[in-house]
Amino acid sequence: MRKLQYLDKRDEKGVLLRYSAHELAFDVASRAFDLISSNEIYSILVSKIPQKYVDIYYQKMIYEAFLPLAHQLVIYQHDKDHNKINLPRALDATGFPSKALLKEIWPVSSIGFSFSFVKTLKINVKEKSKDLLQGTKKASNMLLSFYKCNGI
Repeated sequence: MRKLQYLDKRDEKGVLLRYSAHELAFDVASRAFDLISSNEIYSILVSKIPQKYVDIYYQKMIYEAFLPLAHQLVIYQHDKDHNKINLPRALDATGFPSKALLKEIWPVSSIGFSFSFVKTLKINVKEKSKDLLQGTKKASNMLLSFYKCNGI
C-alpha cells in the first residue's frame, strides 16, 4: 500500500491540493457546525457564554480536527482519478473527536474511514502519562518548597 503524498499535485482548477484540503475542511466544519448549533446543548452554552465565542470554538475545533482527514481525502481522490494506483480501503480518522459526528458530515461516500483502536489507545496513554508526569512534578515541587521553608 502506498503512502498518500502531496508532491506537486493539483486539482482540476490548477490549485495545489494543500489549498483544496483547507477549503474542504472549512466546508465540512461549516456543515458540522450547522448540526451542532441545532442541538439543545448549544442553546444552553449560548445562554451562559456569548454566542460568538461558542461559534468560534466549535468551528475552529472541528476545522482543526478534520483538516488531517481533508488532506488525506484530497490526495486519495487525486490519486484515484489520475494515477490508478492501489489505495487503502479506508482513511484513518483516529484523531477526530466524534465518530457519530463524522458519520453525519463525511463528504465522500465512496471513501470510507476507520478508527484504529491501537492508535486511540496510544493517544490516550500518552495524554494520561503526560498528566501524570505533570502531577508528579507539581507534587515534587510542593515537597521541595515545603522542605526549604521548614529548613529540612
